[in-house]
Amino acid sequence: SEVYAVNECGDWMQAGVAKRHFAEIKKHAEGFKKLAKEVHEKNAHMIALYEDMGSVLEKYFEIKDAEK
Repeated sequence: SEVYAVNECGDWMQAGVAKRHFAEIKKHAEGFKKLAKEVHEKNAHMIALYEDMGSVLEKYFEIKDAEK
């Protein structure tokens, strides 16, 4: 897509702008990937903590499964 956009630019100045824009997109994409990985890890941690709390609560209360 970057090559296509650069090739479609009318002059070298527009091509330079397109290259800068695609460099910026790549930078944002890397940040997005990093954040998505962190969110996935935090979500897994939250699930584990929630299950741990449930394990303790089950010792004192009958906890019914909401899906049943």
